[in-house]
Amino acid sequence: MRRKKEDGSLSFVEKLHYGIGTIGYNASFHWVSTFLQIYYTDTIGVSAGALSALVLGVRLFDAVNDPIIGSMADRTRTRWGRYRPWLLFGGIGLPLSMIALFSARSSWSPATKVLWMCIWYVVVTVMSTCYDMPYSALHGALSPSSRERVRISSVRLTCSQIGTQITGILGIQLILYFSHAGGARTEGGYLTAVALICLATLPLAIWPAFKSRERVQPPPDQKKIPVRGQLLTLLKNPPIIIISVVMMTFGFIGFGRSSMMMYYFTYVLGNPKVMSLFGLVSMAGSLAGNILIMPALYRALHSKGHTAAAGHLLCGISCLLVYVVTPGGLAFWVLMFCAAAFMGTFSSAQYSMLGDAVDYGEWKVGLRCDGFLSSFTSLALKTGSAIGPALGLYLINACHYVPNAVQPPAVITMMKANISLIPGITALVSAALIFSLYKLDEPRHEKIRQALQDRREKQEKES
Repeated sequence: MRRKKEDGSLSFVEKLHYGIGTIGYNASFHWVSTFLQIYYTDTIGVSAGALSALVLGVRLFDAVNDPIIGSMADRTRTRWGRYRPWLLFGGIGLPLSMIALFSARSSWSPATKVLWMCIWYVVVTVMSTCYDMPYSALHGALSPSSRERVRISSVRLTCSQIGTQITGILGIQLILYFSHAGGARTEGGYLTAVALICLATLPLAIWPAFKSRERVQPPPDQKKIPVRGQLLTLLKNPPIIIISVVMMTFGFIGFGRSSMMMYYFTYVLGNPKVMSLFGLVSMAGSLAGNILIMPALYRALHSKGHTAAAGHLLCGISCLLVYVVTPGGLAFWVLMFCAAAFMGTFSSAQYSMLGDAVDYGEWKVGLRCDGFLSSFTSLALKTGSAIGPALGLYLINACHYVPNAVQPPAVITMMKANISLIPGITALVSAALIFSLYKLDEPRHEKIRQALQDRREKQEKES
């Protein structure tokens, strides 16, 4: 226990208690990023153009909502800490509202369909924010050690991929099984599949609320958090600004590709069941990136920024090459594995950077605002995740996409570009931004951490 207090190390079990939560969260939320769009266009009958505008509007509202929830979480004071009560609330609300979102009926009028989706999509995004934003803030509060945050991030992202691929692998199989329609996807098939996975994984989502511990506390003299001080921890914090920008590109790449994959496998390869194979390949690649590639690169580079930049660069190259290989061939799957591995590399590095940037803000301003700063990275991520899927829908609709029909060549080309060229170019731009602008490496963070520790000890003596 003494060693934990001095160097901030956590046991693997403690890291796992934290990571398990994202299995439950992602198993629920991945229904939005993978199946929501094709469910509403092909099964419920909402036009791709209307859906594109609706997705963009709701997700941008969700992004703006983040700083509000972040500020509320920072000001929460309970015997459970600042962030864990939010995990309980969001962890229960998200799966229940997700079930409602997937309970629309194709027999309803067009206006009713859109209204139903709008209401429940807003509720889903608010519940997602109530969980994910405090969960991200809790990451930096588990340990003050930069290296330990890398290890926590690796466990977190590994669990995240497991949760994502519970839905990615099993989702389409359960939909088809419960549809009882000879390969067609029905309303009842979707609803039953969503309910089974969301309810089965709900206990995992709320697990960290009971098992995690907030070790990094605000400074002893931080009784109130003035709004001006909050803003200064952001505006005087170049690391958090760079992290927010690359989180936006991460959301654009990840959610844009995920939302297009079901269309790609349905209309380009002609077999939606291939989604399960994609889930397996993506999980294997992401685990390799989280567990093997990211830690190895970090040990070699001693910089989370350079590690993230390398991941973006290699992911971008892999995505670009997907466009020129035969769809569904061996090279296609090898590149899909590589793209997932390097995406796992940069996402794991980026999440571990957040706690360091919060430390930087406290060092510069004297206030610790984990929730508020986490909310801005979440805002950026959700902005990207709004633009990516909405742009994909807009582009295939502009090429005259028709649900449940043979697609014209322009639509097929656009579907290919949405999973290769567009995310590939975005990833290369991200790599250049991080490499040139992110300067908070390991030696500099260690000096900041020591300065914060000395400051806290002085404040404790004075009080």
